[in-house]
Amino acid sequence: MASVVAAVLLLAGCDGGGEEPPDGGGAEPTTAGPDAADLPQRRLLTVATFNVLGASHTSPGGGAAEYYPPAAERIGGMLERIRTFRPDVLGLQELQARQSAVLQRRLGDRFGYFGDLDNAVVWRRSRLAVLERTTLTIPYFYDNLREMPVVVLRVRSTGDVVTVVNVHNPADVRGEAGDNRAEAMARERAFVEAERAKGRAVLLVGDLNAEEEAFCALAEGGLLVAANGGSHRRGTCRPPGDAAIDWVLGAGVEFNGYHSDASAREEKVSDHPFVVATVARLRP
Repeated sequence: MASVVAAVLLLAGCDGGGEEPPDGGGAEPTTAGPDAADLPQRRLLTVATFNVLGASHTSPGGGAAEYYPPAAERIGGMLERIRTFRPDVLGLQELQARQSAVLQRRLGDRFGYFGDLDNAVVWRRSRLAVLERTTLTIPYFYDNLREMPVVVLRVRSTGDVVTVVNVHNPADVRGEAGDNRAEAMARERAFVEAERAKGRAVLLVGDLNAEEEAFCALAEGGLLVAANGGSHRRGTCRPPGDAAIDWVLGAGVEFNGYHSDASAREEKVSDHPFVVATVARLRP
């Protein structure tokens, strides 16, 4: 868990919450770290995204059953990371029915939850109030349409409003899906533009199943920025150096912290990292 502790040092300096962690409470880790001047000094929100590796993939006969434990053994690792990183907003992908039921029970009423099929948005009720719940339709495998969860939230301490959309774009595991991914990103971009026209900041999180391609499509014209950097100015796209398929992106959002927790893979909690970022400011 060394990488988890290191990331906590990055994020802890801007954590303003004192709420009990999910699943039974207990003290948060306390570790001596760098001088406070080296840490982000402003935190409005902590946001995360995690593809949990669906239960069907690690059940008997599943494609990942040889490499990863069953979902019942892995969900503790997800809860541990929620306790450690304390996200205010969390996008989850591949959260299948059995995993969703356990997660909602363990989180209890301290967290709001909205999901459709395998994707969900979770938010900390003490810090955020829900204003709207809806979905965004994107093409998935074989041109089938899937609904991705969208939640409009108000920050209780400031009154800022942010729209959170959590997406899982199609991969090539069932055949080439590039056209559907491109259409999904075009719809996601149009959705962000519409929300910005309403005067709302937007957080777009999830497994986009694309690296540089996703950044260049969504950041074009400066519409969205990535928590891990990069730029798209004057027709030139410069993706972050550590671009991967799991993204935390924002429009009208100022980020000031980012960490991709590789230990989630190393400890076989999932085949994806737990990605977490801090938001310093929202701009309508």
